[in-house]
Amino acid sequence: HDINYIGYAGVLDQIGTAGGAPAISNLQLGDLLGGTMTALFGVLVALVDARASGKGRLVDVSMTDGVMAHAIFPLTEGLANGRVKPRGEDLLTGEVPCYGVYRTADGRYMAVGALEEKFWHLVCDTLGRPDLKPAHLATGAAGAAARAEVAAIFGARTQAEWVSVFDAVDCCVTPVLT
Repeated sequence: HDINYIGYAGVLDQIGTAGGAPAISNLQLGDLLGGTMTALFGVLVALVDARASGKGRLVDVSMTDGVMAHAIFPLTEGLANGRVKPRGEDLLTGEVPCYGVYRTADGRYMAVGALEEKFWHLVCDTLGRPDLKPAHLATGAAGAAARAEVAAIFGARTQAEWVSVFDAVDCCVTPVLT
């Protein structure tokens, strides 16, 4: 029932592209992050305390609360600005050109995770587009324009071609493998 837990936690609403329906992951976020990791953490804390105090503990796990606690970016956005940006429009889901998934000429994808400026600059240099460096964390119209430029560049070659280009460059660009 993973989909139900991540739905209640608001995490499902954050997964996907702008304007589209929420994307369903085949990674069980609620079960693993909300249930298993939260339970394991509680059991380990209880064991440490039991060694010190000689008393047992009740470990109460809420999968919904546990998975919600891992939604760091939406939670901080809500606290800072009083609202969460819609899916596909925040830092990690499409707001900036330096972090995203770009389609290649053969219908495959490359993942660009160049949040740090030094990595983005290497990406731009490797793409032969140093003019895109100022768009690193660009948002709004400027971010969308830069993202479209990067998408067009990646769309001009196959994934294998891009892998051969980026394999020797440490700038957080990798293939999305099946």
